[in-house]
Amino acid sequence: MASATLSLSSAGYDLLEYLDAPGTDQLSVKKAGNAHQIKSTVKGNTIDALGISTDLSLTNSNVNVFASVSDFKADLYNGADTLNIFGNVSGSEIQLDNSFQNSGNFNDILNIQGNLNSVDGGLSSVDNIIYAGGGNDTIRIAGSIENSNIFLGTGNDSIIIGGNATNVDIKGDEYESINGNDYIEFRGAATDVRVQSGGGSDTVIFSKGLNSSVPDLTSDFSNVLSGLAAVELGSGNDSLILGKGTYENATFNTGSGTDTISIASGSFTNVNFQLDGAWDTSYDGAVDENLAGGDKSTSAANTWFTTTNFSSNNAAGDTLVFGSGNIFTDTNFYLGQGNDSLVFGSGSTFNNWNDIGSTINTGLGADTIVFGSGTSFFDNTTLNLGNDGVEDIVRFAANSFTPSAPEIRIIGADDYDVLFVGTDSYHYDTSIDNWLLNGSDTISYKSLT
Repeated sequence: MASATLSLSSAGYDLLEYLDAPGTDQLSVKKAGNAHQIKSTVKGNTIDALGISTDLSLTNSNVNVFASVSDFKADLYNGADTLNIFGNVSGSEIQLDNSFQNSGNFNDILNIQGNLNSVDGGLSSVDNIIYAGGGNDTIRIAGSIENSNIFLGTGNDSIIIGGNATNVDIKGDEYESINGNDYIEFRGAATDVRVQSGGGSDTVIFSKGLNSSVPDLTSDFSNVLSGLAAVELGSGNDSLILGKGTYENATFNTGSGTDTISIASGSFTNVNFQLDGAWDTSYDGAVDENLAGGDKSTSAANTWFTTTNFSSNNAAGDTLVFGSGNIFTDTNFYLGQGNDSLVFGSGSTFNNWNDIGSTINTGLGADTIVFGSGTSFFDNTTLNLGNDGVEDIVRFAANSFTPSAPEIRIIGADDYDVLFVGTDSYHYDTSIDNWLLNGSDTISYKSLT
């Protein structure tokens, strides 16, 4: 409880409680039209230990705080409310509606023109909590944000963070039956940020990268929300946009629905992309297996992927398209079930570090793999066709693959699989453990298995 609480009403305000807290005797509060204005009488002073609560009779409050605040609590109750803070905020609890799940679906606005700071600069605790509640709410934080939990609640909510974000949790619609379409954007660099967008068709944007301070734990999906950099899009048809930046030790999970991932040129190291999956901690109805339309992931030209994993599990089939000049080092692809498509643009390069190499596993289903012209392969690149008894198609440009001296190892082929090198087609024959050119048993080359 803040040491001084202002109760704002249509008539004015009352100071309900005052415990001689530092700075509370330096407040200037007045009502101007439909808005309440709260200022510090000392220029540049931070108002400490302040609480604001709106009277239930004030259904649409407009509160402006012209100062930085610490140890700050605001409860705006019912109504379409606006809270503007023209300064920095630390140690805060802000509740835009009086119920997290649903409070009359009021459309509230929170505008912080400064930073949402940690209390002591450390990253060991949650220092700021924001509850948006019901309605289509808008949250704008112009500066950076640290050590904060934000609950968007129900409705079609929007949050934009203008500066860098560190140790932040954002949760969308918690309830499976409520599918708000949320918009979540990070315009600065993000570190140790976790997002669960919940139900609905959501959009999540990272403009300048996402990193985790905890290395090499991205494969542990059960703990992915405990201190790591992670995104789960939940159920619904969602969009994930990854701007040009550095992504390291991060996990992206599209959940259920027909989702899209757009990757701008940048670098990805120790990153997991799990299409059509859900964590054990998922709370909005997302499931591991998606029977609806497939997901699509695209990357721009000249993107670097190092020790990064792509996996899909959609029975309807997923599509992954990588732009020209992408570089893959010890990167793995697992296509799972469904009829999937995997396309590598021209000039792609597959590198090998530490004798590991990259692996492509087509899993189950009739899959198509396309390698663009000028693709370069190095040692320990493996294509596993899954031996699944259905037709898999692999296409190489004529200048990317030499049958007599292949630079990629192909295993798991069966009698249904077809390999195209330019205009030549090779069919696999398990009886002779070999690929045959144009279906003729007189022209063949050594098996690649």
